[in-house]
Amino acid sequence: MSSTNHLSSIDHPAASPVAEDRSSVRRLNLRLQIALLLLTVIVAGQVVTFEFVSWDDGKYIVGNPRYHAGLTLESIQWALTTREYGFWIPVTRLSFLTDVSLFGMNGRAFHATQLATHIIATLLLFRVLTQMTGQAWPAAFVAALFAIHPLHAETLGWANDRNDVLCGLFWILTLLAYQRYARQPALGHYLLTVCMLLLAVASKPMAATLPCVLMLLDYWPLGRLDWGQSTPQYSGHNESPIRQRSLGWLIAEKIPLLVLGIGALAAAVAVKEEHDLLVSDNLYPMSSRFSNAAVSYATYIAQTFYPRGLAFYYPHPRLFGGIPDWQVWLSAGVLVLVTGWAVARMKRQPALIVGWLWYLGTLVPAIGIVQVSTSARGDRYTYLPLIGLFLMLAWGIPRTWLAKPILGRVIRLAACVFVLVSAILGARQISTWRNSRALYEHAIAVQPNNFKALMNLASIEVQEDHPDRALALYDQAIATAPMYARPYQNKAAFLGRQGQLDEAVSLYKKAIELAPGYAVPYENLGNIYVRQKKYPEAIEHFQKCIRLNPPSREVWEPRLLEKIGLVQVTAGQVAEGIATYRLIIERYPQHNSVACKLAWLLATHDDPQIRQPEDSLRIARRVDEATGHSNPYVLDALAAALAVNGQFDAAVAAAEQARKLAEASHDQTLITQLESRLAIYRAGHPYIESAN
Repeated sequence: MSSTNHLSSIDHPAASPVAEDRSSVRRLNLRLQIALLLLTVIVAGQVVTFEFVSWDDGKYIVGNPRYHAGLTLESIQWALTTREYGFWIPVTRLSFLTDVSLFGMNGRAFHATQLATHIIATLLLFRVLTQMTGQAWPAAFVAALFAIHPLHAETLGWANDRNDVLCGLFWILTLLAYQRYARQPALGHYLLTVCMLLLAVASKPMAATLPCVLMLLDYWPLGRLDWGQSTPQYSGHNESPIRQRSLGWLIAEKIPLLVLGIGALAAAVAVKEEHDLLVSDNLYPMSSRFSNAAVSYATYIAQTFYPRGLAFYYPHPRLFGGIPDWQVWLSAGVLVLVTGWAVARMKRQPALIVGWLWYLGTLVPAIGIVQVSTSARGDRYTYLPLIGLFLMLAWGIPRTWLAKPILGRVIRLAACVFVLVSAILGARQISTWRNSRALYEHAIAVQPNNFKALMNLASIEVQEDHPDRALALYDQAIATAPMYARPYQNKAAFLGRQGQLDEAVSLYKKAIELAPGYAVPYENLGNIYVRQKKYPEAIEHFQKCIRLNPPSREVWEPRLLEKIGLVQVTAGQVAEGIATYRLIIERYPQHNSVACKLAWLLATHDDPQIRQPEDSLRIARRVDEATGHSNPYVLDALAAALAVNGQFDAAVAAAEQARKLAEASHDQTLITQLESRLAIYRAGHPYIESAN
């Protein structure tokens, strides 16, 4: 601030007009920020009462054992390096680990963190737009819609969508850092911009488009682009003046940012491909993808103004015969017309072209050209792109219209009504995420052909012991999407639990026929074959499942190999089973349950050629040490290994310790077994399992 504006001089007790103006601006900004905070809490505060839902929260958060220990050196290293399930999102994973460390696996706490992050992002969005444009009311309008629009309900109500709010937070922090760099070019400010961008892409690779958004902001509202003529920008910049640069300069300074963004996006696609998560061109040809992209762009625009039929999942039209040509051409026509209009008005109303290209460009990574699922689109993908449309609404209206007494009042009233209606509908949409049943029932109500909602609701009916309702929902899902494998797989799993094994086998085979690269039916069909004592077939299907290289291989492979080893031992192929167990321990030494089984087998098998007393004791001691001498089953295996090595006193001590732990956990079956084995050890004999 200039020294001429300083208020400390006793010779000039009255505040200068400039200082008074700035003070009033600060008071207005503070009031608007408080209003934004209250609005967001009123609309979205309900999420702090929400629990986890079964839509991916169970798979990626609750069911992921990596999160259960919270922040540790091992978990931090895992979060920074893992590409589990085809994602490299270390910032998101570290935030989950932090929540667990602070609050445990608590769904309400997770949602509270999500809400707090969103509120901070909203207030920062208001701040950066106010600083860039010098206009608080339009900035408040954009921030308010960002905070409560119904299309953002998914991001607020779904714990697993933490990556979007974190990406949004660091995206906006990048804008703040870049705005400071534009006003005060310095290496430190530029490096801060790079760091914020890195955190954004490490939250979600969709931030790869952010350098292009910075180029748009150079044109408006920052006015950095020097075309040798007056550059359109709003007045009201009350901070350091911005030096204009040539187009070449602006592109050159974005190169490091572009390299970072493109690298993150390319890496994300490569990881998806490595984990076989990209949908085949045979299932979704490029013509279908581009058609769906055009319709999705237009649909998001329509739902911005008329948010009807919102759901957690939108089935891809390809599953139902494709999109009618008239919808594709109409959507493409809308996009072309709006683009032409924005280009034609870009000198008089630069916010139109900036907002429009912001919207189009930031959606590119998630518009479905690179298809990774069976969904047509997702509300969560609009979290940042909608800011572009909101900019068009806030600054795209001619200022001459706002200056007219009646028309200006009508426009301002319409803006207030739009925010109010969005708040009401946003609160209603957020409430659909309060629990799993509400989520799926709402989706079915607005989209009767939503087969994923039908399947997931059927799973809830199974859990609540309503088998007839579940079966009807599974049949409805199959009838809705007969060429999709998942409904057959889920119904087969249900029938398998009901004991209808032959019917389950038939459905699993149908699922495999429809989707040969879908791993889950192979494992489940193998489980059925085990129950039917068809051991060769079971092993074959477990091995096929491993070869498909499913996501999170470090979770799938040891589990499947353990099943193969158990089947081999059960089928009498004990040597092969031991070799499989050893393979698991070699590849995954942290899998103590497998090591415990191997130690037990080597100590207690009835065939002397199989028993390996010394090796058994070595393995059992290692596992007991790794589990902190606190696992009764490991201590049971250790006692057996000690006894077969003739160390009966030590075997009795280990077995007694195991019994105490079993008593503490009320494991009556293990208690009975340990008492029987203790008698054998006290008599000076090892425990050898019967050949039967």
